[in-house]
Amino acid sequence: MVGQMLVTAGRTIADEDDLLTLLQRVAEIAHDVIDGADSTGVTIDFGGRTYTAVHTDQRALRVDGEQYDADDGPCLHAARTCTVVAVDASDAARRWPRFAAADEGIHSFLAAPMHVGGQPLGSFNLYGRTRAAFDTLDAEILDLLTATVSRTIGDFARLKSAREVAESIQRALATRGPSSKLRACSWPSTASPPTRPSTDSDGIDRTE
Repeated sequence: MVGQMLVTAGRTIADEDDLLTLLQRVAEIAHDVIDGADSTGVTIDFGGRTYTAVHTDQRALRVDGEQYDADDGPCLHAARTCTVVAVDASDAARRWPRFAAADEGIHSFLAAPMHVGGQPLGSFNLYGRTRAAFDTLDAEILDLLTATVSRTIGDFARLKSAREVAESIQRALATRGPSSKLRACSWPSTASPPTRPSTDSDGIDRTE
């Protein structure tokens, strides 16, 4: 199953619409394969643009949006520090007090970063409605998937910057019409560069 996932994640893409379709397909695969995932989304966070490119349901879109409003949270932390984040709701509330997903019934978060040419681009985000929904194997699978997707995007965008890729995805979303949900907000230009968090020996950020 993991091999099939990687084949899908690593397939060649010809244009921005292919890229958006790939992100949607990989999000659906991760959602199906990782048992604890009740909602899944893909965040693009680069150059003042922060939005959800694809999502499996409205809950994922709302939880992503709460993080964008707070300008913080597990998915943005993963994207901006290039670190896999695996936390439960109580830890998330302590680390990112401006972000809370309690109203959505989310108790577990797993996010893995995407990058293009060494530049952070965004993250794959999994949300679980049970506590301790994700384990180390889940984190490793998601990290492997996002690394493969990142290489595929990098091959597609050899002559483009991460900013251009982010803009391309946003244009592809616009051409798909109102059925493609999009939430955008600015990333304050005065924000300080994030420091790399402490991680366990497996490289997963579980800092409390």
